[in-house]
Amino acid sequence: MKKVLIIDDTEETRDLLYMAVVVAGFFPLCAEDGKRGFDMAKKESPHLIITDMVMPIQDGFTMLKQLKNDAQISSIPVIVITTKAKLEEFLKNDPGVKIEHFFEKPFEVDMLVKKIKEILL
Repeated sequence: MKKVLIIDDTEETRDLLYMAVVVAGFFPLCAEDGKRGFDMAKKESPHLIITDMVMPIQDGFTMLKQLKNDAQISSIPVIVITTKAKLEEFLKNDPGVKIEHFFEKPFEVDMLVKKIKEILL
């Protein structure tokens, strides 16, 4: 079964994303910050990562840069869920980091499930 790594510091959002991944038919893994998320990505090699950008300890911006610079895991597709302003700021500062899709908070869960299936099936 394909694995989806969820990285978000808010428990309610992680729970919502967890259920979306299950509904999409995949196996969810969870991390509460970018550092743990990056470490889990290295260990588990998920098929997809869904991440927030604003988190304590290590933010999603830093985690994405590390991910895309690590040959072992750089090809893992990423969906970002955050505020539009934060994503635009990040992409302006580092246009070389590619993401598969962006959802602005608040987002529609059914649209996320559709996008997960589109990427993984």
